[in-house]
Amino acid sequence: MEQLVTEYKYYLQSVKMMSENGIEAYVNDVTNYVNYLITKILVDDMKQVTSEHIRSYLAFLKKKKMVTSTLSRNLSSIKSFHRFLTLDKYVDVNVAKEITAPKIEKKLPTVLSVEEVMKLLEVVQGEKPYDLRNMAMLELIYGTGLRVSELVGLKVTDMRFTSKQIRVLGKGSKERIVPVNDYALKKVREYLMNARPFLQGMKKDSGFLFLNNHGEAISRVGFFKILKGLTDAAGIDKKYIIVAILLIAIGIPLAYNFVLPEHAKTRIQVFLNPDIDPRGAGYNIIQSKLAIGAGEFFGMGILKGNQTQLGYLYPKTTDFIFSVIGEELGFIFSAAVIILYVVMVTKSIYVAKTAKNDLGSYIAIGIAGIFLFHMVENIGMTMGLLPITGVPLPFVS
Repeated sequence: MEQLVTEYKYYLQSVKMMSENGIEAYVNDVTNYVNYLITKILVDDMKQVTSEHIRSYLAFLKKKKMVTSTLSRNLSSIKSFHRFLTLDKYVDVNVAKEITAPKIEKKLPTVLSVEEVMKLLEVVQGEKPYDLRNMAMLELIYGTGLRVSELVGLKVTDMRFTSKQIRVLGKGSKERIVPVNDYALKKVREYLMNARPFLQGMKKDSGFLFLNNHGEAISRVGFFKILKGLTDAAGIDKKYIIVAILLIAIGIPLAYNFVLPEHAKTRIQVFLNPDIDPRGAGYNIIQSKLAIGAGEFFGMGILKGNQTQLGYLYPKTTDFIFSVIGEELGFIFSAAVIILYVVMVTKSIYVAKTAKNDLGSYIAIGIAGIFLFHMVENIGMTMGLLPITGVPLPFVS
């Protein structure tokens, strides 16, 4: 049975393409589960395992005062393991399929206010190597929205100062290019010039951008410790900030791997990189961006757009009508359409504020919300800023 755990680990690496931390957590959970089956239930073949054995193990964990979120994660690991066993024909039936996870108490994450963020940045205002490193990390993660695992995994060669971008290797080894603001780049330059050589010392250069005091790459745990120390030094009383970050870091991959259907995963992957399927799911967004770009400032003229008139863009009269406007009428007319929508939404909000009763306010703000959502989603998806959905452009589609 231990051999099955080894093969399961390879399955997570090669098929699921999970991160190292995710693989370690899943394999650890499954190893404990298999050990329980061998030592407590006296089972030596996974074909002998029943759903009652799984429930027995969950009850065993609950007696150890394990919190609900950890129980749920263990069950997710066990379900994944049994799914693997079924797919590879090691067992005939997936006995974990019908077992439901315990309900997890949902809590709103604790966030920092603007004043608290300023306090946090003031703490690292210094010229010492550790101050320069911490400032660079905070500015980079704040300005780009990187995951902590992505931040600590950056290499020096991933920084592209000339084009103001960084190369990020995200989950599943998927590469993406992220824009960076000037101030964050400035702080990274200061760190590279005045702090990183000191932190590296006499050690061989590992290539990682951010180093700890041993000259090695900072780990996720190391970053959280630094962040906790900074929040304490800033006098910020946020007891659950680290817990919230960890829950998000754990919850996102779990939701992606076990909650989202395959078509939803494909839509996300194509949104992040349309070129992975240029003739299939990514075709429309590629053609849409080509059409808008071809229009330039004044457009190619009514009924003269190559992408729209030659049938490369579909459906051009509904979902991708804004691409038609961009190609044939250009940037000026496209901007005018956006301005008209902004005026319409602003006017609706004004009507909501000045309405004589609550019902009138609710109706007006509801109309404003519908217009705003349709405008942002439709125009955003045609420019590749949002995932493709079947949302039309009001009064135009």
